[in-house]
Amino acid sequence: MTRIEKYITFSLALVLILSVSVANMPTLYYSIIIVVFLFVFFKYINKYIFMININTFIFIIVAFFSIIFNDINSVFKPFEKFLMFVVIVSVFGPLFNTPKMILFRYNLQNYIKILILIFVSLSFVLLIIGYEMINNLRFHGLASHSMLMGPLASLAALISIDSYKKAQSKSQIILFISLFFISIVSVILTASRSAITSA
Repeated sequence: MTRIEKYITFSLALVLILSVSVANMPTLYYSIIIVVFLFVFFKYINKYIFMININTFIFIIVAFFSIIFNDINSVFKPFEKFLMFVVIVSVFGPLFNTPKMILFRYNLQNYIKILILIFVSLSFVLLIIGYEMINNLRFHGLASHSMLMGPLASLAALISIDSYKKAQSKSQIILFISLFFISIVSVILTASRSAITSA
């Protein structure tokens, strides 16, 4: 990937993490996703428009006809949400299976893993040094709600285990073991039963 492609991928991963944080800005979030969609479409997809995942494509068609044939109140903006859903599935999901899109999603996933570990670790550190990270007796960290922090901490624990298995030095092993225990403690502090179960 070129440097600009790496910057775009990292920026998208960062926006995704920020979308669940106290710094959530929905307008910016959707705007960047649309810009990235246009970028990847003209850069990675337009020449291979028929390289699609047929199951995902059928699911989108069914969703479209469901909107057409069901009486959905316009207050829910079904068509706008459907278009946004298609954009999100195109960028993050398996709709387009061009070689560069697969590489794009692989790199995006790696950036998201790193940022989740940083997000959870930083939340825990801020709690330890005295910042107010608890609301209604539940730890929410830098997330906007404890019910978001719990699943993120669970994912961080799984990422730590996976990274521990791939560690190639003693310092990396110590790092990922530490991150694992930080993540588990964070899950418990969120008091999220679903997060604890998933962990």
